[in-house]
Amino acid sequence: MSSTRLSPGKAILFSTIVVIVLLGGLELGLRIWANYFRLAYLTYDQKLERPVLVPNARVINGNEKVVVNSKGFVGPEFEKIKPNGVYRIIALGDSCTFAGGWYETTYSGMLATLLKELEPTHKYEVINAGISGYNSQFALNRLKDELLDYNPDLVSIYIGWNDLMKINPANPQSSASMGKVWRTLNESYLLKAYSKVLFFYLRPLLFKPVLEADPDGTKAFDKFVPQAFLANLDEMASLLRQRGIKTILVTRPTVVHLGMTQDDLDKNNVFFPYYAGTYSLERFLSLHRSYNTATKQIAEKYGIPLVDLDEIFDRGTKDSYFIDTMHLSEEGNQLVANSLAGVIAPESNRHLASNSDL
Repeated sequence: MSSTRLSPGKAILFSTIVVIVLLGGLELGLRIWANYFRLAYLTYDQKLERPVLVPNARVINGNEKVVVNSKGFVGPEFEKIKPNGVYRIIALGDSCTFAGGWYETTYSGMLATLLKELEPTHKYEVINAGISGYNSQFALNRLKDELLDYNPDLVSIYIGWNDLMKINPANPQSSASMGKVWRTLNESYLLKAYSKVLFFYLRPLLFKPVLEADPDGTKAFDKFVPQAFLANLDEMASLLRQRGIKTILVTRPTVVHLGMTQDDLDKNNVFFPYYAGTYSLERFLSLHRSYNTATKQIAEKYGIPLVDLDEIFDRGTKDSYFIDTMHLSEEGNQLVANSLAGVIAPESNRHLASNSDL
């Protein structure tokens, strides 16, 4: 019997096709699972090309309590057309704003309660527009294609952690005008899964982060400008100004600080970005500063009030304010609400007073 052998060129081509088919199947499977089955209250909208909350979703299972209203927001129902005399606030953000999906324990819900206590004669609505996994691009898209339709008086923007944690500053994808190849790679669910397994699960088992004596890391990213994040934030601020909507920007606080031991990191569930180059306290904090600096630049450019949560949280012992690197405890959410109320209450008073004179 004679055997048929493929030529080297055909063998390589055949192997390449098999690998592409396998990787494509894995990519498709991960996308379907992540977008439609991973969480009962989260799905992917093909038309909007971004994740959205499932309207009327209810998930109450032990400590997990997620309640989504009919419009796809965490919290109580509200009218699309803003009622007369109501000061409407939209809190735009990621998982730090979503905060588990139980409105009463999010900073949005706490802010609503606090504003009513401070100004009982005023009518406030605080709409939680936070969705887990959102980066600045998703936030910008949601603002443009949905949130402006609700005619808010003020929008607070608490965004950026997913930009910082998942976009490597050493790669071209950190630029505002990344090429198609980098954009495709950045959106690959297979690479996202690989990065999380490698850097979130395996790296801590094999290596420990540098906790001290990292002189090159102290200011490693202080001159880095996160262009894509900066451009998205700039567009949001510009768009809101054009619409005459007041804006508040916040910096991102973190439980991470110099002097932490490995026991401190473990106790506070600290995890680092999903790429190499920031696996030390100094390097992480340097990159963290660069994102907060970008936020401050936009606030200064547009004359927008800035609530420097990073500085506010740094005033005391931070452990009780966080449940991990950046996600807040109930006590942390209350501090955010208190900090925002101090800026929003005077602004809303001026707004409501001027409208009552009309």
